[in-house]
Amino acid sequence: MFCVELTSTTRCVCKCCTSSGCDASTSVGSTNQSFDLSLLCNDVTCNRVSCSTNFLGNCPIVGAAGDVDSTCDATKLTTFNMIMLTMDNVRLRAIILNLQDRLSNDDRKRLHFYLGNDVPRRIRDDPTLGGTLNLMDSLFDQDKINEEDFTYLIEAFDQIRCFDAAKLLKEHLNRNMLNQSAQSLSVIMPPLFEALTADQEEGDGITFSSKETTTSTSTPIPPSSKKSFLINDKRIPHIPGKAYWQQNGITIIGGRQKDNVTYRVYHPHGIFIDDDQNFIIADRDNHRIVQWKQGDDEGQVVFGGRGNGTALDQLSKPVDVLVDRISNFLIICDQSNRRVLRWFRNSSSKTGEILIQNIRCGGLAIDHQRYLYVSDNKNHQVKRYDIDGTNEIVVAGNGNPGAGLHELNSPTFIFVDRQQNVFISDTENHRVMQWKKETRIGRQVAGNGTAGSLARLLRYPDGIFVDSFNTVYVSDYQNDRVIRWKQGAAKGKLVVGGKGEGWQNDMLDGPRGLSFDRYGHLYVVDCNNNRVQKYLIQ
Repeated sequence: MFCVELTSTTRCVCKCCTSSGCDASTSVGSTNQSFDLSLLCNDVTCNRVSCSTNFLGNCPIVGAAGDVDSTCDATKLTTFNMIMLTMDNVRLRAIILNLQDRLSNDDRKRLHFYLGNDVPRRIRDDPTLGGTLNLMDSLFDQDKINEEDFTYLIEAFDQIRCFDAAKLLKEHLNRNMLNQSAQSLSVIMPPLFEALTADQEEGDGITFSSKETTTSTSTPIPPSSKKSFLINDKRIPHIPGKAYWQQNGITIIGGRQKDNVTYRVYHPHGIFIDDDQNFIIADRDNHRIVQWKQGDDEGQVVFGGRGNGTALDQLSKPVDVLVDRISNFLIICDQSNRRVLRWFRNSSSKTGEILIQNIRCGGLAIDHQRYLYVSDNKNHQVKRYDIDGTNEIVVAGNGNPGAGLHELNSPTFIFVDRQQNVFISDTENHRVMQWKKETRIGRQVAGNGTAGSLARLLRYPDGIFVDSFNTVYVSDYQNDRVIRWKQGAAKGKLVVGGKGEGWQNDMLDGPRGLSFDRYGHLYVVDCNNNRVQKYLIQ
């Protein structure tokens, strides 16, 4: 346990703390719990890093590497907060050192195997303590882990079932979130603090969360790519409450033509953005999955495209697609064939494998434990499976079409957060539902079950995304708009579109899937305009 007591003195005292608190007069065994850093009281050394460094190997309490008791004056404290941004990796490395004692030899072997594709072979093949520390160094060097974002490592420990190590890292992550509190943000970054904490204004009718922009030479400043976390299939950005997006979309894929050339799409539905920021599209009426790399003018057919058919190298009106990051499989919602397929992205074969049969799939998601979720559009349910398509469990809906809180009616797109809450576009009920884990009754989080165009209503919602603040973003299909609901809000706020059906850059015509990149830019599948639009965050 850490404790901090800020006094008016200028001395720094590091303390090794017990669960009952920090007491400079006591000791644990033969080791004192505190020591004075008064001779080192300056901008750099009067901080937790100094205490942690001096206590490493000496503090007899596991996980309590030391903390500041009394600190320098306010000016130095502000400077300390700023320089800590460049020194935080020291603390993370101390945590990683502590967790080494929690790893068995078998744990190390599993970890090295699991991360083998991301580290040099010589490191992968050396599951000793030294080899594991080299592995961690390699992850730091590649910026796969750092103090702001080490969910990559948490996920790895979860996957190899080393839960003690994952728990230690999660506790450190929680402390980091607390440390990014109002005190630090209000001193260092007041504008960002205001944006993160401000409530979204409520008004009559439709209210805009976006500002009209005409011509501008300024470059948008996106949220940091580090301010996000990973679920298995998505990187979830931290989007400030007052964020807004340019109203004129940029067409990055397709156009209105209805041909079958590789750089066109025809009534596209689902969109997925992979780790390399490539766009993968369920090109529904071309019966194929297409991929666009960043900056490319032409796409590539990665699966299907061999006509409407039932063979394992064919698709029939696919509506959603995702990538399992761990196995690098494409998972495809092959709706009209009533099946879910998977295909290994590195395979030279274009033949897929059936994961689930006899299901009219409307949407797909994977959670951080690699459970696969599928909306069963025909049976009005959402079902969960092991990643290989076995062990079906119904997680939402009772199998009957209805508008009760225990029912669904033709669910389509779904989203699963890190707590395994399932968010569902309950399309025919004109609402978005949330089902908490292992509950039989859901709750409405967007829309009220009545079709309409007012701010509190939806009309056939489709694509869905939930950010790190539990704000729900919805493609409101027949209202030709994207709208978002803050958690607990009675009505939504317009994000883009909402000007009626149209093909101009500030209009949409039947939006389907939507997603965000790691910077917070919004991507909308503009189905009836046969294109994908990008909206820059401001």
